[in-house]
Amino acid sequence: MATLVSKSEVVSLAFNRAISTTKIIDNQILVAELRYIKPILGKTLYDNIVLSPLDSKYTTLLPMIKNALAYWVKFTILPEIFVEISDLGAHTPNANNASTLNDQRFIELRDNIADSAKQFTQLITEYLNLNLSSFPEYSPGSNPQNDTIIAGGIIFHNQDDNDSEDDSSVKWMGGTTTKGQTY
Repeated sequence: MATLVSKSEVVSLAFNRAISTTKIIDNQILVAELRYIKPILGKTLYDNIVLSPLDSKYTTLLPMIKNALAYWVKFTILPEIFVEISDLGAHTPNANNASTLNDQRFIELRDNIADSAKQFTQLITEYLNLNLSSFPEYSPGSNPQNDTIIAGGIIFHNQDDNDSEDDSSVKWMGGTTTKGQTY
């Protein structure tokens, strides 16, 4: 299945130093796309963009999607870059004249990447909400970002008590359900 961003675009958009595109598996791009981008766009708009990415109506939207997706891919692959798994087991790679990150610094780095990805994703939501007439296949009510309230730096998910633990907006944000399960 074709993805909305290529490996080389991920590297050029989300990394400040060149990494080998062999570190990025196509399926990781697809997983990030399906988990973080498709819920924002909705099934119909997502399917239309995948089928016709060069359609002129997506000229402004597609670069926004590529930026967000590149950072979500970086977020997704970072653990595998940090720890390599081979026939010899799991180990932390260490190049000459370099030291590896400690766990706390790794968490801070990954949080920073997630913040960037969320900001780029928010730009998509804002653009779509301001241009509803251009995207009749987009449904703002199905976008999980339209179901989130940020107050005083605290993120509240607008959920009814009857929501199931399987709520896609909770999974999308990588948050915690009302029952305390972390995704």
